[in-house]
Amino acid sequence: VGSKNHMKHLFVETPQILGQGQVLSKWDPHNKYLAAVGTNYRVRIYARNGSVLNEFALLSKHDVLNIDWDRDGDTVAVAQQQQSMVLLYDVATQKVTKLNTDLKKLTFLAWNRGSSSTTTDDDHEDHGNDNLLSIGCSKGNLLLYNKLTLRKQLVMGKHSKKILYGAWSCSNKLALVAKDKVLTISDIDGNTVSQTHLKQTPTDLQFGTQMSDHRQKSEVRTQCVEEDTISMCMNGRTLYLCFVHSLSSSSSQPIE
Repeated sequence: VGSKNHMKHLFVETPQILGQGQVLSKWDPHNKYLAAVGTNYRVRIYARNGSVLNEFALLSKHDVLNIDWDRDGDTVAVAQQQQSMVLLYDVATQKVTKLNTDLKKLTFLAWNRGSSSTTTDDDHEDHGNDNLLSIGCSKGNLLLYNKLTLRKQLVMGKHSKKILYGAWSCSNKLALVAKDKVLTISDIDGNTVSQTHLKQTPTDLQFGTQMSDHRQKSEVRTQCVEEDTISMCMNGRTLYLCFVHSLSSSSSQPIE
């Protein structure tokens, strides 16, 4: 991050360790730990200085779908293609837990980013400071796993086709897109609060903020900027911007 002169070299790992080919890696939110997996199908947990804290084997030789850390940097989740199990590695205990999702052909995995204190909807259940893991599958179903209570909530038919991509906002809104060309926004309980039909199938999406001069001055200083915009890449050529608060309007259309 930053200019070239401010980049700091931390460490280098070799193909002899991770295997030849593509490597998937993810820093925890505090940049203390790095999880990496290569073609040897073993996940390695590194400290910032490159020392290996632990490593564990994957469930199979199938490709890794995604790696994601919870917001506290305590647990990393690993999902593989053609698997119904998700591996959860706890940094403190150095133990690996197998989470049975009861879903076939997982396609999406992500932890929520905000605590209940950042959720403004008074109607949602009391989740305390729970971490929620969201998991999507090829049938369009969604699973929410509560790390604290171990509760699994299955949301059937969130989409009519394969869930492709998703992202959480810092206010605990979950955006999902699927092969049905529908963008859904759900609350922390999995309830759909708005949806809109798209012209094309996105290749990715992210939450972001439309920054005005007033917001930049009043909100950035407090680091409390509401993520009010969803950006989606369409076929690598078009960028769609959807404004979250207007998605419930039938006349609302993304900006292309």
